[in-house]
Amino acid sequence: MRMPSNRQLALLQKGGQRCAVGWFRNAERERYAKFTLPIYRDLPLVAVVRDDFALRDASTLRQLLAMPGVVVLVKEKYSYGGYVDAALAEARPVRSATTAESMAMVAMIGAHRADLMFLASEEADYLLQLAELRDKGLRVLRLTDVPTGERRHIMCSKDVSDDILRRLDREIQQKSGGP
Repeated sequence: MRMPSNRQLALLQKGGQRCAVGWFRNAERERYAKFTLPIYRDLPLVAVVRDDFALRDASTLRQLLAMPGVVVLVKEKYSYGGYVDAALAEARPVRSATTAESMAMVAMIGAHRADLMFLASEEADYLLQLAELRDKGLRVLRLTDVPTGERRHIMCSKDVSDDILRRLDREIQQKSGGP
């Protein structure tokens, strides 16, 4: 069953025998959750912008965030990974926060509710090919200074036993060919 990401976070914070797949590990989340070994590494984050957006590929994240009046659409309680989170904190652009999921956020960019949003490259490419978004005048802006994406983990509530986490880690190692 699909569940909004903020609802997943709330349930993990509440406790119980729960896990969620595909989350970044950060200090805030480590206060209420346990993590497996990485299960995937994203491609570099990209920006989704309208076709008429001033910057083109070969731009940097710093150039993007330094644009006067740029409005960045961000998901509440969401981490974009260490590099982008730090750049957002440093540049302090105008932010428009939402609890909407990625597809609705992309549509919001098309509707001029903000200038850009960040997504994993593979998710952006997928969403912009969907019939609902294909003709919205949107494009992917690849940023030259954004490193390879963050590692994703299975994130579990603190109530999940360490034994279960060890078993998950063994499976992850076997599937990835690790030691």
